[in-house]
Amino acid sequence: MFRIVLTVLAFELAVGSEPEEVVADFHHKLLSSMKSSAPFAERYAVLDHAVGEAFDVLTITRVSLGKSWRAQSAEERLGFRALLRELIVATYTSRFSSFNGQRFETVEATEVREGRWVVKTHLVKNDGGIVRLDYYFRDGLIFNVVADGVSDLSLRRSDYASIIGSEGLDGLRRSIRDSIEEYRSSDAP
Repeated sequence: MFRIVLTVLAFELAVGSEPEEVVADFHHKLLSSMKSSAPFAERYAVLDHAVGEAFDVLTITRVSLGKSWRAQSAEERLGFRALLRELIVATYTSRFSSFNGQRFETVEATEVREGRWVVKTHLVKNDGGIVRLDYYFRDGLIFNVVADGVSDLSLRRSDYASIIGSEGLDGLRRSIRDSIEEYRSSDAP
């Protein structure tokens, strides 16, 4: 019960925030995690909270599963949503695991239509290299991240459709769990 109340409060805070603020807060938490020498589980907990505040995991899950989403029960949908959130958090925890002077810069925030925003940012590496990260918003939350022109949501949907076509939804669940475990073990001493 307590966790549900906190999640609802976090959702309300994120929805009431400007998109640039949501991204800035998420970047701040990523940098804090990167600078931390804490083990994976502790960094994961920080980023789990950050993802919960900033991302529309329901929309990400629905779009990622495509037509398979409609065929599932409410319980199965909740299970996939939880599994995808775990994957998103594990991915960020693994990929943003060390700090070498990187910084984030917000380039611009544009409302592309009512309630839909894109916040364009750069991850500036210590060697001066830049990774473009564009965050797409729907109803105050991030539903897609485009890194150097490649949509995470489009890749996920394509990959998942292929797995569902060959191995079914159970195969997709196994694949996602395997990816999560791979991220967790990549941080082992």
